[in-house]
Amino acid sequence: MKSRFGFPVSIDGLDDAQLIALLSRLGEKLPTRGVLLPTSDGHVLLVSRYKETLTRWFRFALAGRDTLEMLADKRRQYDLAARCGVAIPRTLVPESVDDLSRVPEEIGFPCVIKPAYSPQWQQQSNQRPGELTKLALVETPAELSPEYVRMSAGNGSVIVQEQIDGEADQLYAVYAYCSTDGNRSALFIRRELRDWPVDCGNGSYSTGVFDPEVESLGREFLTRLEYRGLANIEFKRDAHDGQLKLIEFNVRGASQLALAIDSGVDLPFLAYSDLIGGAGSNGREQPAREGVRWIDLGLDTLSGREHRRRGDLRLSSWVRDVLRARSFAYLAADDLRPGIARVAELLRGISAAVTRPADDEDALS
Repeated sequence: MKSRFGFPVSIDGLDDAQLIALLSRLGEKLPTRGVLLPTSDGHVLLVSRYKETLTRWFRFALAGRDTLEMLADKRRQYDLAARCGVAIPRTLVPESVDDLSRVPEEIGFPCVIKPAYSPQWQQQSNQRPGELTKLALVETPAELSPEYVRMSAGNGSVIVQEQIDGEADQLYAVYAYCSTDGNRSALFIRRELRDWPVDCGNGSYSTGVFDPEVESLGREFLTRLEYRGLANIEFKRDAHDGQLKLIEFNVRGASQLALAIDSGVDLPFLAYSDLIGGAGSNGREQPAREGVRWIDLGLDTLSGREHRRRGDLRLSSWVRDVLRARSFAYLAADDLRPGIARVAELLRGISAAVTRPADDEDALS
């Protein structure tokens, strides 16, 4: 919302019909059909459901509606992946607390609980910022029922899934764009190095890699689905059997697309070029530069602190990692305002933590 390369239009509080009306009004003002690149699962589904209306004003690349609806619902996504030959973690979809009795035998500990339907989680998270989490790590049977009640109360239906054994650096993400005619695709592979919260959070420090097994699995999955548009598929290599297993398939780009762009694979531009029939859609896949490092400095400061507390990262090593980063979550030399806004946000958070009363419940946790 702070970037100098556009103008912000707030959509807070708008229902689907109001948002479609807003897009239509914006579309009417354009000299030619615009390009839509939806950046959340909910908005991908919205564009898909109102495809006939929006096609008048905009160009966009989307997979078939049935495919998108199945991928947005993790209960159906994992069934779909299994049918496509993609390995999945052990997964349980509990209907009530009583179903949790199956977890010790069928899933085991530690396990994770996460929303089954991400658009619903995103909508509720926007309404209650900071209150809801996208994933809960459950390490003991005693934690299972309370976490299930907490997560299901805030997120509706949830799934319980095994936590795949392995460090954060065994998590890979395939960022892809598949052209509207299905004849071309561009892929980039991100390897996570640290995350926050540690062991179950969002990536805070990552690098671009080339891994033939990850690439082959991602490309085959996309082909089997006849996928179109931007996608973000996460796999983790299981330390027990060495097998790549699906974490999730997101029907959109990712927050770390800057790493792909800074590594020479500009997926948003490829999408734009394909949709307008420009030179960028000539079918040649761009080679990626390996080893470019990406960082979210705010999150990685927290991650690095936790790793140092555990004794598996020295301060000097973390500083070297920071200095090696060439791709950033918010910082850009030609667009400073998002970075400045992020720094101000972090400073406000630090100030609030320092001035919080000592007897505050959070301060004791």
